[in-house]
Amino acid sequence: MIIKVNKKKNYIAISSVILLLFFSSIMPIASSQAMVGASDITTTLEPTAAPQFILEEVGQFDDSGSVHDVFISGTYAYVASGDQGLRIIDVNNPYNPVEVGQFADGGSARGVFVSGDYAFVVDGSDGLKIIDISDPTTPTEVGQFGGSAHDVFVSGDYAFVADGGDGLEIIDISDPTTPTEVGQFDDGGLAAGGVFVSGDYAFVADWYDGLEIIDISDLTTPTEVGQFDDGGSARGVFVSGAYAFVADDDDGLEIFRAGFDVDGDGLTDFEEINTYFTDPNDPDTDSDGLLDGEEVNTYSTNPLNADSDADGFSDYEEVLNGTDPNDPADFPVTTPPETTTPLPTETMTPTESFGVLFISLLGISFTAFFALVVLYRKKAT
Repeated sequence: MIIKVNKKKNYIAISSVILLLFFSSIMPIASSQAMVGASDITTTLEPTAAPQFILEEVGQFDDSGSVHDVFISGTYAYVASGDQGLRIIDVNNPYNPVEVGQFADGGSARGVFVSGDYAFVVDGSDGLKIIDISDPTTPTEVGQFGGSAHDVFVSGDYAFVADGGDGLEIIDISDPTTPTEVGQFDDGGLAAGGVFVSGDYAFVADWYDGLEIIDISDLTTPTEVGQFDDGGSARGVFVSGAYAFVADDDDGLEIFRAGFDVDGDGLTDFEEINTYFTDPNDPDTDSDGLLDGEEVNTYSTNPLNADSDADGFSDYEEVLNGTDPNDPADFPVTTPPETTTPLPTETMTPTESFGVLFISLLGISFTAFFALVVLYRKKAT
C-alpha cells in the first residue's frame, strides 16, 4: 500500500505551526506588559481648597486666679496660679478641661516643672516647694527649699532655681523630702527670673544683666562662661539646639546663637555635630583653605566639599581669584583640569523593550515562512 504525501499542504501546515508558536510566545509578554502599564497608573487628587492654619479656642478652665505658668505631663496640665497655688487639670478631653486636684498653702505659685511623681513649684518668697502628685487628686507637699524662687528647671536629681537676687541655686533633689543646695552662682544681679538647662550649661535670664550662660559641669562650682546684655530686661529663656530664645521685658523676643566653638572656626560645636556634620575639632573639615564657619556664613559653600561647584578649582582658589565658588561656569582664567564625562546611557522602558522583541520575533517568523515557500516551489518544479 503506497501513501501519497501532499507536499504543498505539508509546507503550509509547517508554516502555520511556526506562526502559531510565534503568537503563542508573545501573548504572555503582551499580557505582562499590559499589567505593568496598568500598575503604573496613579490617581492624583487635587485639593479642593488652599491649606489653612486652624487656630481656635476649644476649651478653657478659669479659676479666677492669676495664672503664671503651665506644664503638661500625660493627660494633666499643672498650672501655677498665683495665690490659688498649684491647680491640676485633666485635659484628656481638651474641649472639657476638669480640675482634679489643688495644692494651695497661702503662697504665690509663679512657675512649675513636673518630673516623675513630683511637681516642683516656685512659690515666690516661700522658695521651692516639692509636691507629690502620684495621686493627682490629692497633691501633697513633701519638701521645701527656702529663698525667693522665680523659675525652676529639673534635670535628673537636680533642680536649678532662678532665685531672684540670690542668682542660680542648684538643689539636690535625689531625696525630695530633704532638698539640699550643692552649688550657687551669684554675680550680684538684680533678679534671676528664668532658667533653662541644656547639657552642661544653665542659661539664666538675669533681668538687667541680660542672658548669662553658666557652666554646670561641676555642680558644686558653677562658672559663668558667657553673657549678653543689651540694656533690656531678660525675664525668661528657652533653648532649642544652638539657639537661645529670650523673653525680654523691654525688647520683646531675642534670639541668640549660643554654644562653644572648640576649633575656633565660627560654628558652635552643636552646629557642627548636628547641623553641618563637620568636625568640631578641625576648623577646615574639607581642607580647602577656608574655615568651616566662613564657608557656611560668608560664602554659602559646602564645608564638606573642597570644590562645591565641581569646576575643578577649590573653593579657596575661587575666593582668592574673585570667582564664584558656587557657579561652575565662573572659574579662574586658568583652564580647569580636563575631566572625562561618561557617555550617557539610554535605557528602554518595558513597552519599548516589548516592541523590539515583537519586531524581532515577527521578522524571524516571516523569514522562516518565506524560506518554506521558496523550498516548496523548488520541490514543485
